[in-house]
Amino acid sequence: SAVRTNESAAREAREAGAGSTLTKALMLAESENEELVDAIASALAGVCGVESMGSQARDIQIGRVQVRLFESGLSEGLGLRLWSAAFMMSRALAANPDFVAGQRVLELGSGCGLVGLVAAKLGASQVTLTDCEEVVLRNLAASAASTMTLDLQGASGAEESAGAATWDYDNVSVRHLSWEEDSRNLESNKSSSNQQAMVSSDFNKKASMPTLGVEDLYHVIIASDVIYDESHATVLPRCLARRLAKGGRCLIAQPIRFPVIFEQFQDNMIDIGLRSRVHHVDDERHYLEGVCGTDKYPGGFVYLLVDWADKPAPPIDWDGEDIPWLL
Repeated sequence: SAVRTNESAAREAREAGAGSTLTKALMLAESENEELVDAIASALAGVCGVESMGSQARDIQIGRVQVRLFESGLSEGLGLRLWSAAFMMSRALAANPDFVAGQRVLELGSGCGLVGLVAAKLGASQVTLTDCEEVVLRNLAASAASTMTLDLQGASGAEESAGAATWDYDNVSVRHLSWEEDSRNLESNKSSSNQQAMVSSDFNKKASMPTLGVEDLYHVIIASDVIYDESHATVLPRCLARRLAKGGRCLIAQPIRFPVIFEQFQDNMIDIGLRSRVHHVDDERHYLEGVCGTDKYPGGFVYLLVDWADKPAPPIDWDGEDIPWLL
């Protein structure tokens, strides 16, 4: 119990390799023994440094996909709570799995990780969950471990899968990413490998976790509720320009809290060579009991499909009702 309430004990447990041991135990535990599974998951959260914040394990069913993640109160930070736009995006992906199936996927501003973990369970070849705060990244690591071992509990061959690194589970990776740093590197318009490596090294010394690679590009980027601060209107388009491969696409589910910020975001996308198409949806369907972000917003809820103006993404089939404009 010490690792759940004492950060120094949790740190010692991490250094001793307890995370890998608990992940293996979670894989081998019989899924019918819910009490044992919950106890192991709670201990894993503590080792990852999130249990002391009062986080709670939560099982969520999205279509045929089951996700187990950890969520804390708003007092612990915005990134540790589930928001309605994440459910909105997750349900859309579950209805249209081909959007991510077989793809390398980057999730920006992952928060609790619901959207990215759903994408991983829908058949993405690899999903990278990113955020910028250490406490959020540790929470993501715990959620990834719990979710990606759900199907392996009690299965044969689990022992061979148990040696995964702390920040990598099956087809899911957790990485630090600073939109501000990506924005500065893009703005400098020069090779910033040395500068980025220095930033990554400093962060790794402090937090003992990996940073997204300098050259990592993706043909599929997903995000939800990532435009709510004035700075996002500037740094997010630049981050997208740095990470979105030519011919790739980005899908964002977004509540419009501040129309002026959203309009500035769209203008900055155009200035940087990206195009965005907006589809307004009926926000009532995304109101869920006990989920943050269910207020009435001035601009309602929207999907944004983003790609490069000079090399657009190829057409896709989309069977869901939410995004008929993608057909």
